[in-house]
Amino acid sequence: MKYLPIIFAALLLVAMTSCASSKTEDVAETTRTERSQRGGQRGGPPSIDQIFEMDTDGNGMLSKSEVQGPLEEMFDTIDIDSDGYLTREEVENAPRPERPQRQRP
Repeated sequence: MKYLPIIFAALLLVAMTSCASSKTEDVAETTRTERSQRGGQRGGPPSIDQIFEMDTDGNGMLSKSEVQGPLEEMFDTIDIDSDGYLTREEVENAPRPERPQRQRP
């Protein structure tokens, strides 16, 4: 459970870096459908499809050399079978961070 914030940050960073270079649209112009495909709401976690945009060799898996930032740092934790690749199943089953409780005045 202590790695949940790190995994969330890694996935968010990956989405931001991969999307920033390929999209020129303003976030305000994004449709609801596109928002739901990328994680539900503005600023939400990236979708699995967005994460796998880093699959540069097209083999359907992510190697450590294909990922960046915190996701690279957490690679060995997410790679359950220790084969050196992240499958969609491993990424989908990676622990998700808990939403922080809102503090009400």
